[in-house]
Amino acid sequence: MPFPSTRIIPTGWSAHHQPAMRTSMNATCVITDPARTTRGPWDEQTGSYGPPVPFQVYPDPQATEDAPCRVQRIASGREAVQAGVQVEYRGYLITIPADAPAIHPDYEVHVTDAINDPNLPGEMFTVTDVLLGSERFERDLFCTHNESTEAVNP
Repeated sequence: MPFPSTRIIPTGWSAHHQPAMRTSMNATCVITDPARTTRGPWDEQTGSYGPPVPFQVYPDPQATEDAPCRVQRIASGREAVQAGVQVEYRGYLITIPADAPAIHPDYEVHVTDAINDPNLPGEMFTVTDVLLGSERFERDLFCTHNESTEAVNP
């Protein structure tokens, strides 16, 4: 039993360990909210903005650094029927830094680089759940990945 003036987990323990966890994230990603868009880039030739683009949540669009993440498969493939098409999907745990902005279900995670898996960049995952906790070294996102080529390319 600790003394009355001590704590088992010191204040700031999570914050102290967050930089170490960031070093385990050897992929980069962009997370967007598909329910929101921003206007596209200015086109000098047409004198107007391009088509709307997905609203970027992570990293901040003004950021100059890549947005680290770690992608790990956590479930074998499952099948379901969506709109009359047989769809296979897998569960993934995607972790991002604990100080990232709030992420919500249905946001999309787009992997932009992965030094250990050349097949991972370009893949898109859908957030299904965001884990919360009183101690956190990173933000854990449960996601699904559509594995069906028929559903993606009908």
